[in-house]
Amino acid sequence: MRTISGRGAVAAAPRAIAPRKPFPAYFVQGYCDPWPSKQDMRRLLSAHGLEVTEGDYALNVWIEGRRFRFQLYGGDIGEPEVEADDHDWRRLLADAEHVSAALTAAGLSHRFEVWEKGDGNEVGSVHHRMPEAPDLD
Repeated sequence: MRTISGRGAVAAAPRAIAPRKPFPAYFVQGYCDPWPSKQDMRRLLSAHGLEVTEGDYALNVWIEGRRFRFQLYGGDIGEPEVEADDHDWRRLLADAEHVSAALTAAGLSHRFEVWEKGDGNEVGSVHHRMPEAPDLD
């Protein structure tokens, strides 16, 4: 406690508040044609020097502490989905470029798009032999 000069009031010293991280404002939509098996995807990502961890139905690629995830991967649950988001679209696109480099080195056709949440605007993309998103209808 400290005394505020001239007023005689006692107040607690201010506490340091940890800075808040902004909410993610951008996300990645991803496509591969064809999707490799979960084991093959892990192998080709790891062979390119990326840190990969595996869950029951997911592969997590770690880039400077951020997760780029292929989820719903394996078994009969359909094609995987990409999950990655950030408040900085440039950093998110750079993460997509790291993953894209590994898939490109393996000759895998793919596309990653970075979208703005809410407004639905595409802000960037990276691909190998897939200049446009496939028609999924």
